[in-house]
Amino acid sequence: MNDIRCQTLFSWKTPASPHLVSRWENAPVSDEEVVSKLSAVLRDIDNTKNNDADNNLDTASITTIIESAGGVLSPSSSSPFNKTTTADHWGWSTQADLYAPLRIPVVFVGDGKLGGISVTLSSLEALWTRG
Repeated sequence: MNDIRCQTLFSWKTPASPHLVSRWENAPVSDEEVVSKLSAVLRDIDNTKNNDADNNLDTASITTIIESAGGVLSPSSSSPFNKTTTADHWGWSTQADLYAPLRIPVVFVGDGKLGGISVTLSSLEALWTRG
């Protein structure tokens, strides 16, 4: 069965970075809410796969792609719900820190152009240090 499904978990009207637009539109989303909603969607996908297997349907090749907003170190949308800026916390969670508890594999796409190599290597290092 060839079936493509797309789902947007969070969106805002203004086309801008979530950490900014969530504040502009007074619609912040906490890190816990993002992880909880994404976890629920992933569980639903897993349950679908298990139910289809019970009914002898071929869904062994389900591929799930999660696209975050921005790069590895881009801020999440949750700034108003996170603790305030301190010496060891700047107020936003990064995309890498936000999704780290899910322990999901990463496909990283880098840029080999001038300036892109440094960003690519910095992003890879950020992913590696978080496990």
